[in-house]
Amino acid sequence: MQADRRISVGDEFVTATYCGSDAFLPGIDDGLIRLSRYLDRIASGDGPRAGDIDADAVFDSGQLGRTHVLDVTTEDPETYRFVTYGVSVGLDQGRSYEGLRLRDGRTRVIRDLACWDYQRAKSQRRRSLTYVAGHFSGQDRRYRRLIQPLIGSGRRVTHLLVSTTEDLNRMVPCAPVAYGWRDDGGRVRR
Repeated sequence: MQADRRISVGDEFVTATYCGSDAFLPGIDDGLIRLSRYLDRIASGDGPRAGDIDADAVFDSGQLGRTHVLDVTTEDPETYRFVTYGVSVGLDQGRSYEGLRLRDGRTRVIRDLACWDYQRAKSQRRRSLTYVAGHFSGQDRRYRRLIQPLIGSGRRVTHLLVSTTEDLNRMVPCAPVAYGWRDDGGRVRR
């Protein structure tokens, strides 16, 4: 699998491979599949409207704790603000980013990737599914992420809904990690 984007800072790195908008993997993406179907049901001609997102429906998909909503009304992606933040996302020892901006992220490689991906999703105005893998915050991490632009007033993208799978290293612990594999010590060998 060829990565579309790679960001490295010191010993930390992250890669992103874009999977299109609906290249879901049953058994891994089940919650994302249910969430995607819900978003399709509520979509108008331009896509789902920000004001139509129902927390109960996100809960029913199994993704509530792994889902964020960001206000993206500013031009600079570093100033995109988390309106809600999924409590089950294990980044930065479970720190909540609710009310904070992307620039407040402690993990630079993830912050830089998020800025790039979120700005891309906003400008393209379409759902994207991404496989993210890397070594950051002292851990090897792999997950899949759905980004759904949400329409506000005047047909503008004003928010993004972002939802992730559980860390795939917990689901499939011996699977390859970003251009390498895990040796017995749990480190990535490149």
